[in-house]
Amino acid sequence: MKTKKINTYLGAGRNLTLSNAIKRWIGAVSDFRKARPKEFYWSIFGAAAGFLIGLLVGGVGVAALGGAIGVSAYYVLPVVGVAIGNRVGIWRDRAAIKKVAD
Repeated sequence: MKTKKINTYLGAGRNLTLSNAIKRWIGAVSDFRKARPKEFYWSIFGAAAGFLIGLLVGGVGVAALGGAIGVSAYYVLPVVGVAIGNRVGIWRDRAAIKKVAD
């Protein structure tokens, strides 16, 4: 099975301008999207769904180390949505690769 290496466009040791750094970042995202399409799209879908659900929910409490703070759910739920969407995308990518390999 042939795998495509994702170009990270880090440019270590170079004097980068902001516009070059943005172009390299866009190139890296584009390479990732082409290499793992379902993982990318399901992660975006999870973030959007988490944001919309967060708008409906209102607020959530985050407790740690004996303290707690109220946070808007539209800050927290997109992170959860990305994690879930990413796992669903990986599962679907693996299924598609297995189908092609068989």
